[in-house]
Amino acid sequence: MWLTESSWEPILLCLVGTAFFIALFSKTPLKKYAYAAIGCVVLGVAIFFIERAIVTDLERVENSVYGLADACKSGNIEQTIDYVNPNEVEIREMIRKGMNLVDIKDDLGVTDLQVKMGAGGKSATSHFRANGTVALSPGGNQLSMDFAQHISTRWILTWSKIGDSWKITNLQRLNPITGESINPLAQASN
Repeated sequence: MWLTESSWEPILLCLVGTAFFIALFSKTPLKKYAYAAIGCVVLGVAIFFIERAIVTDLERVENSVYGLADACKSGNIEQTIDYVNPNEVEIREMIRKGMNLVDIKDDLGVTDLQVKMGAGGKSATSHFRANGTVALSPGGNQLSMDFAQHISTRWILTWSKIGDSWKITNLQRLNPITGESINPLAQASN
């Protein structure tokens, strides 16, 4: 949103204004207080809908992280790779290789998502945790669920704005406990 990152602060301010003018109206029943209270309610509702219509670049990057997680869960390699800048061939191939090695289950969840916009609004960095069940599938053949394991991962993705969309230009997997950088395809230790 243009005023604040969340619409709730200005909406709360409108509710406080509404309560204030209702209190004034109850003491001195002047029409101007009633109109002011109604105006505060209308303004609060308008702020809610306007905020829903405005999507900032920060929100677009957040949505891309969740979309990336959904693509991984669905096992759709091409859709997952589509989140990566076409010039980043190594990252695209690493994702393809990784997704051919594992089957990511539907319980994958993204938590602790933080997005920071770069100077000029053309780059961003997302830092998040992705936790879920992964089953090995060497050679594309799904193994028994006995080989499935719940893993915790932590990631930093660097994004660049290309046209109207955001694409990954760098990825870094971190140890979920220590924060040290590790190989993105390293076996989980938990």
